[in-house]
Amino acid sequence: MFKQITTAAAALAFAGLTQAGTIQFDFNSLDASISSGVAADFGTALFSGTLSLDDNANTLLEDILVDSTPLNVGPIVPADFDLDIDMSGTDVTGGTLSFSDGIETYTASVLAGGTVTFGPGSTFFVTNLILGPAGPIDIFGVKLDLDTDGNTFTFDGIPTTIRDGESVADVDVFVNGKVVPTPTAAAAGFAALGLLVARRRKA
Repeated sequence: MFKQITTAAAALAFAGLTQAGTIQFDFNSLDASISSGVAADFGTALFSGTLSLDDNANTLLEDILVDSTPLNVGPIVPADFDLDIDMSGTDVTGGTLSFSDGIETYTASVLAGGTVTFGPGSTFFVTNLILGPAGPIDIFGVKLDLDTDGNTFTFDGIPTTIRDGESVADVDVFVNGKVVPTPTAAAAGFAALGLLVARRRKA
């Protein structure tokens, strides 16, 4: 009976180290600019072109979160961030997304079909589906196992007065998957379990 309990507890201990859900990359202070199209039309249904967001000296990955719970790995300076959003009026027609820690790079396609929303105070909002890689990736010091379905990026608060020059923007990238425990984390979990078993035997 006790063996069954400890076996079940071991499984739970390891499962607790594997966090599955929505993984959020929180990027702040990106340069936003119109890289193609008539900039004067940006913020209206007349605009057809590409909005680009790129890293600069102040860009940070503030943190990586799983279902809104921070992993406390940031802030980190990314080696690169590029997001191009192709738009026709208030529709997203495509684009590309990539970011890197200098070793590993996440690359995705921006899918057509998203809707551009212009909010109060001349601000610009968009949430759009992206198609990225599936499987394992080790980026910003975190091991992830990613799914391809339901992944999105979101940004807001960019002034439509971007036509007067570059603006600073924040972007959140949401991907579905799980955080894979490192051998060190797994060992720590089982060490804690071993302590529990030792205490149970002494009782």
